[in-house]
Amino acid sequence: MSSYNKNQSQGNRAIGIRVLLVAFGALSCGSASANHEPESGNSLTLGVVTAVAPKYSGAKKMAFTALPVFDYQMENGLFASTLRGIGYQGDMGNFDYSAALNYRSERKSKDLRDSQDKKGTLKGMGNVKASMVAELGVGYRLTDYLSVNAQTNLPLTEDKNGNAMQIGMDASLLQTNRHHIGWNIATHFADSKYMQTYYGVTSRQSEKTGLKDYKPRAGIYAVSTELSWRYGEADGWSLTTKAGVAQLLRDASKGPLIRRKTEPGAGLMVAYTF
Repeated sequence: MSSYNKNQSQGNRAIGIRVLLVAFGALSCGSASANHEPESGNSLTLGVVTAVAPKYSGAKKMAFTALPVFDYQMENGLFASTLRGIGYQGDMGNFDYSAALNYRSERKSKDLRDSQDKKGTLKGMGNVKASMVAELGVGYRLTDYLSVNAQTNLPLTEDKNGNAMQIGMDASLLQTNRHHIGWNIATHFADSKYMQTYYGVTSRQSEKTGLKDYKPRAGIYAVSTELSWRYGEADGWSLTTKAGVAQLLRDASKGPLIRRKTEPGAGLMVAYTF
């Protein structure tokens, strides 16, 4: 497989924990160990991944998440993963493409905090329900060290939560038998439903919470960047770390739910590839 396989889910924690976890999933696809090649074309990666990032997009409070890693990649392109979902990936020359069924996490109203940083006062916002999503991605490898890509995140259930998309660039800064250092930068877009769901306040929510009505516009809502380092042993063991930051922009940064516009995040994955 080629180097492109991001498939980054963009749910409630669009630029936080979820993106970090799915980005780790991209690294686990047959490349979790930089210099380990399975005997057959199929590979199975098992491990654990941890991440820390804002509780939800715009939150000041950080949250810690730990998840098991199960990633089965078949030689024919099919895959099943706790991080990437269930789907298919392939390539044609320098072009890459992927499609997956995945999960967008919920946002609980009890986790929202008001302007005084008090918890539990905004329950009138209601919960944003979790949904199944279709993740579609395409990429183009410009050189052995640089690629561009685009991914969409489309809800198959709870379609009122809206659609999201990102366009990004990946650069390989260092590649050896055991070490890989990569850098990514991305611009995030969303439609009006997505913006209203995660950054807006409806009239009914305003009545229940006392917050002002807020109707954010569709379009660019954030930019993000991250740096990753992966160390792989010949026997299949690997260690991957990631650190990044996202900046909310335009209407997404001005909503009454936003407590922080700059969102840091970091994560660690330990895995073994058979």
